Amino acid sequence: MDKNKFNVDKALKQLDEIKEKERSTAIYEAIKKWIIDGRPQDKLPKSPKGDVIRKVRLLTNKKLDVPVRGGAADRGEMVRVDIFAKPNKRGKDEFYAVPIYRHEVADRANNPTPPNIAIPSGKPIDSSYRFCFSVYSFSYLEIIRSTGEVIEGYYRGFDRDGGKIAISLHNMPDQLIRSIGIKKLSTIRKFTVDRFGNRFEVKQETRTWHGAACTSPNPPD
Repeated sequence: MDKNKFNVDKALKQLDEIKEKERSTAIYEAIKKWIIDGRPQDKLPKSPKGDVIRKVRLLTNKKLDVPVRGGAADRGEMVRVDIFAKPNKRGKDEFYAVPIYRHEVADRANNPTPPNIAIPSGKPIDSSYRFCFSVYSFSYLEIIRSTGEVIEGYYRGFDRDGGKIAISLHNMPDQLIRSIGIKKLSTIRKFTVDRFGNRFEVKQETRTWHGAACTSPNPPD
């Protein structure tokens, strides 16, 4: 079987993901016929106005690629989330997160300083924010909500759109608690866990970027 042979079924399946399909019926049908006819280059599909259709938008959950060293790379996953605290007008700490992606760590030339946009506020981190610690996949956290509810478990993900984290319970690892908003938490603490299961609170941690200490939003020169 020729791996390079055009796959009609696959192409039609991809075409079914056309954006706003209901409003683009004529375009959809024109491209569909062109694909079924074997993609003749002398008879390119045309819109109802007679314009040649050269590209269409498809629905996708994929994040936009980012430029890296003259090319493009997938944004990839978050490698860590930096947690900051900032007192509100009443002097009570509110918590913010700065997500850090794989491409930001990998492309040092274009990211000489760490990201510094606080979530959920969307504002830059400044001297009014206090760095607490960095959270990685399966970091052990203890969270106390404003209601007094205590949640302990392993960090499993961060939703930057809502400023919310997901935790898997330490005694029920398959049970995931999502949508835990961080800003209004009473406290959030990080622990290390040794091989015997003993937990030790991380009371102070230095923010780093590419291995260098970075106690402020931007690392030293």
